[in-house]
Amino acid sequence: MGWLNLCSCRPLNQFCCGCSLESGVKFILILHFLQSLFYIVVTTSNIILKVPSYGYDVDMTTQTFNAAFALAGLPFIFIAWYGLSAKIETYVRLFLYYLLVQFALDMTYMLYYLLIVDGCSMLPSALKQHGSAFACGVSRIIMLNSVILVFAVDMYFMFAVWSYSEDLKVGAKGQGLPELLLSKNPKQDQYGVVEGLLGVGEPIARAFNKSYGALSTQGNAVGGSSRIFGGTRHETDFPPRPAM
Repeated sequence: MGWLNLCSCRPLNQFCCGCSLESGVKFILILHFLQSLFYIVVTTSNIILKVPSYGYDVDMTTQTFNAAFALAGLPFIFIAWYGLSAKIETYVRLFLYYLLVQFALDMTYMLYYLLIVDGCSMLPSALKQHGSAFACGVSRIIMLNSVILVFAVDMYFMFAVWSYSEDLKVGAKGQGLPELLLSKNPKQDQYGVVEGLLGVGEPIARAFNKSYGALSTQGNAVGGSSRIFGGTRHETDFPPRPAM
């Protein structure tokens, strides 16, 4: 994202002081999936099934918009999860754009209630009759702290996803040095290459001994037809003369 690059931010190398970035992005994806599922289920229960549940008193337009946005976010979550597994930077970055839109909506909604809608007007009638001034002050402080908290959490989540996207962009797979320990056999790596004398192990020796003259056709790694290594002819000219 351009605005993050302009401020010359240094990407994170871990999530929440100890967890890997990959684990952190997985946590963010799971959290947003549960949040989207909650809005979809609650709105379906309140509007379609007519079964009162959480947020039943919220106007229908707001409930419908929340459910629609949550439903639209599911493809971004699933694509980002696939991109996380396949190490595809573009798919993870799409989820970052979704987080940016959600951040803008969250800030707009909360600042609207903080600056335009008076929180004191939403107090219960019991608090208005007894200590309304104190309750009004507490309500405004809670709302302000909520805005700061949501802002900080959203920014940190976006920064973590952006950091992981940058790692994938430069070719990092998020594994680090443990990738060197993929093979349990120290003599053989994941490509089936076995180390041996002069870098030619048994599988390669069997395949190339007959076509590469410097290798022994008797199973020796070096020596060719030399008497020292059991050969019958010692060739000193270079390039060697064709064998008769």
